Amino acid sequence: MQRELREAAAHVFVADLAAPALAPDDRHHLERVLRLRAGEDVTVSDGAGRWRRCRFGDALEPVGDIHDDERPMPAVTIAVALAKGERFDWAVQKLTELGVDRIVPMDA
Repeated sequence: MQRELREAAAHVFVADLAAPALAPDDRHHLERVLRLRAGEDVTVSDGAGRWRRCRFGDALEPVGDIHDDERPMPAVTIAVALAKGERFDWAVQKLTELGVDRIVPMDA
């Protein structure tokens, strides 16, 4: 299971794992930036610990079953210093993608 996650060419968030569909921005990123070709493996996630392997192409073709990973114990809390501009928002976005349970803004 973890091997599938490591070997996938890319990881993408989708709204529905049963019928995964790429947002236009995600498709552009996969095709133009990562230069994925049709047939390459991609993992899709709903952001709640569930994921599935798919094959990239004109549409995402589900290949495997939906996996439900348990939340890691203990809960992860990260304190982040407030930053100028959009840096703090970017940090919160990335920490959320990583699955951090609690983000504490810190005035440093």
